[in-house]
Amino acid sequence: MTSVFAVRLVSPRYSPPYPVIIGKDLVKDLGDILAEYTRLNPLNCLVAYPQPLEWLANTVVQGLSSFCTHVYKFALPDGEDAKRLEKVLELVEFMHRLGFSRRDLVVVAGGGAASDSAGFAAAIYKRGVPYVNIPSTLLSMVDAAIGGKVAVNHAGLKNLLGTFYQPRAVIEDVSLLATLPKLEVLSGLGEIVKYAYTLSAELHDMLVKHGTKVVEEPNLLAEAVSYSVNSKARIVELDEREEYGLREILNFGHTFGHALEEAAKGEVKHGIAVAWGCVVESWAGVHLGFTPRWVAEELESLVRRLGFPQPKLPEFDILTTLMAKDKKVHGDVIRGVFPLAPGRGLVVDVRLKDYVEAVRRAAARVWRGE
Repeated sequence: MTSVFAVRLVSPRYSPPYPVIIGKDLVKDLGDILAEYTRLNPLNCLVAYPQPLEWLANTVVQGLSSFCTHVYKFALPDGEDAKRLEKVLELVEFMHRLGFSRRDLVVVAGGGAASDSAGFAAAIYKRGVPYVNIPSTLLSMVDAAIGGKVAVNHAGLKNLLGTFYQPRAVIEDVSLLATLPKLEVLSGLGEIVKYAYTLSAELHDMLVKHGTKVVEEPNLLAEAVSYSVNSKARIVELDEREEYGLREILNFGHTFGHALEEAAKGEVKHGIAVAWGCVVESWAGVHLGFTPRWVAEELESLVRRLGFPQPKLPEFDILTTLMAKDKKVHGDVIRGVFPLAPGRGLVVDVRLKDYVEAVRRAAARVWRGE
C-alpha cells in the first residue's frame, strides 16, 4: 500500500519550487502522486531508464497510465555509458520523432548516470521540457536526484558538458531499495555519513544510536533519507548554481575519496570511497588544526562499525597526482572541507602542499596505524 512519509519542497533561487516525496510503494500510484503534488499536465510521457531496470520502467509505465495519454520507453546503457553525448542525442531525436512538446514529460527511473543523461536531454530539447526523477539507488536518493546538476562525458572528460536544470518532482520510493546489493546500500550510506558530519546533527545522532539498523529497517531508512534530502535541499536553495561557494560543503570526503575511487579503476564504489575519504579528511583536519581529535576518532569508529569494506590503499604518489587535479584546487591552494562537530563543517583554503602532507599522515594512520 502506498505511504507518503515526508514531502520536502525545494525552492531554488532561479527555478520553480518542486517537491521531493519520500515514501513506500510510490511508483505504483505515480500518476496520482504527480497529479496531487505537481501542476504537470502532459499529453506524452517518456520513461528513460537503464536497460537492466526494465522491470522498474514497466512499473513506472503502469503508474503513469492514469496521468498521460501516451507513455513511451527509452532504454539507456547501464552506468557511465549512459552519459555519452551520442546516447543523449539519440534520446533527443526519439523525443522529436514522437512529437514531444514543451508541456510533455520525461520521467527518469534509475541511478545518477541515468538522471544525468536524461536530465541533460530534457534540458536541451526545445530549451527545456519538464522531467521527474525516480532514483532507484540509495546514493541517488540522497544526492544525485536532487539539485539539478545534469551533465554528460565528452572528449574523455567526465561531466565536460552540462548545466543546472531542476526536476519538477523527485519521487523517492524506499521500497526500491529492498533488492539492492549490500555494497550499493553502503555506497549510499557513505554520502549519508558525509551529511552527518557537516550538515545534520540529527542524522549523526541517528547513525550513532542505531548503527546498521538504519539501512536494515525501512522506517529508519526512510528517516535517514529524509534528513539527507533536507540537508542537500538547504544547500541547493542557498547556492543553486555554485555562485557563492556554499555547495562546497558537499565535497567533504570527496577529495581523497575521488582519488581513491579513480586509482581503484572501478573496483571501489563511489560512496564507499567517500566514507573512507571522510575518515581520512577528518584526520587531516586534526593535523591541520581544524578538526577536534574526538570528532575524527568517532567518525572512524562509526565508519568501521557500519561495515564499510576498507579498500587497498594505492601508492600515495598516485593519489597525490589525482588530488592535484581536483576541481577544488586553484594554483597552489585547495578548498578543504573539514568537520568541526556533528552536523557542522568548515570550508577553508589550505596550501596544497600542506593539505597533501596532512592527508598522507592521515591515510598512514587509518590504513597502517602509524
